[in-house]
Amino acid sequence: MLSPSLSVRFTLAAGAIGVLIAVVYHERWLPTIHPRTALTEWAKVAKQIFIVSLAVLIILQLPAASGGSGATMDQQQLGQRVHATLPSDATVYVHSSAHSPIYAFVFYAQQPLQGAVSQQIRTDPDIQYVIISQSAAEKLDRPHERIGTMTAWKDPLVLVRLDNAITAR
Repeated sequence: MLSPSLSVRFTLAAGAIGVLIAVVYHERWLPTIHPRTALTEWAKVAKQIFIVSLAVLIILQLPAASGGSGATMDQQQLGQRVHATLPSDATVYVHSSAHSPIYAFVFYAQQPLQGAVSQQIRTDPDIQYVIISQSAAEKLDRPHERIGTMTAWKDPLVLVRLDNAITAR
């Protein structure tokens, strides 16, 4: 599977090749086009190249955005474990550092979700379960226990259980 940055480069290259082909063969196309409609025809060609490039970008980007099937399996396993062990009304907070899609986790966990920022996590004793990026979890100044990890395309996501003790800051 292609990484997101590689798929963007590929799409831009495909678009550039399309424009290059249009420029190289413009002499063949121009005589068949009426002078007043030349700009309109070029706009149509540019529009088609843009649409094809956008479609290629979307097709290449979608599987990479969630980290692929390994990420989905990680999310499914952790979601099923959360569903089996947490009370059904326990809210799982999603920290602002969690940038990867967690669709499979949400589906299998079947828990209420709510967004949270670092300040809330530091000061709110009611926040107990948090999905957070691994790098942000390492910087948490509140005692916590790691419950599980989910693969993500940039920074792995971890589910932590926070201790009720609040560190004063």
